[in-house]
Amino acid sequence: QGSVDQVIRRLAAQREAFDLIFIDPPYGRNTIQQTLPILGEVARPETIVVAEHGSRDLLPVQLQEWSQTGERHYGDTMVSFYMRAGGG
Repeated sequence: QGSVDQVIRRLAAQREAFDLIFIDPPYGRNTIQQTLPILGEVARPETIVVAEHGSRDLLPVQLQEWSQTGERHYGDTMVSFYMRAGGG
């Protein structure tokens, strides 16, 4: 339990690292743009981040070390895929 920041920092302190990370926050709150930069603390070099968001939520193609590698549209929902720039 806790905020996204708290949970990520707790996992990082436990030396947890993930190959695949799913993000499905409430739409329209810029949560993905706030969360993506701190995911490096628990991501391996070739981690894939799958972010679900509303089709009206515009996500950046590049955000710090993360690059969007694709996206899919499902009605009012979108799924965007990110990897670290230069990763796999």
